[in-house]
Amino acid sequence: KGMTKSEGKVKIVFSYDAVPKKREANDFIQHFNNRYRAIEKILKQRQELQNITSVNRIVNKKDREQLSVIGLVRDKKYTKSGNYLLTIEDKTGHINVLVNKNKPDLFRIAKDVVLDEIIGVVGVNGGKIIFANNLLYPDIPLSKEQKKTGEEIYTIFLSDLHVGSKNFLEDDFSRFIKWIN
Repeated sequence: KGMTKSEGKVKIVFSYDAVPKKREANDFIQHFNNRYRAIEKILKQRQELQNITSVNRIVNKKDREQLSVIGLVRDKKYTKSGNYLLTIEDKTGHINVLVNKNKPDLFRIAKDVVLDEIIGVVGVNGGKIIFANNLLYPDIPLSKEQKKTGEEIYTIFLSDLHVGSKNFLEDDFSRFIKWIN
């Protein structure tokens, strides 16, 4: 309508242009598989996660063997003995991960783990369970120098504005953009 790509100091750098369509269950499966692969790729760059094993191979390993695995958190329980029991899954299966309360730093990390999060686990196997020694997130490495600008810059991400539909509130949106500027 009357809006331009850029008004005042606000510059729109990307706008999702795909034609709306009905979504099927397969679309969501594809989305979550893509998300898993992207985060898995980041985790695999962590030094602590060398020699990653798939869940289905863990059951064939000897007890008390060191291992690392990447998985999606499927379940999280607080056990009667005061430990955390996570269930993680990859494309090959699922396995329980015990985080012992006697490892306070690790226990604090486990406290913040949420369902559907993709994490790396380093530990020792014992039958059909992993005794965790470390839980790793897909952190952005700080080893590279951060690029900075000479001036202070802010970014805002907006979505679901209904631009172009009869429900779009153009006057309110224009007032909002002026307020942001």
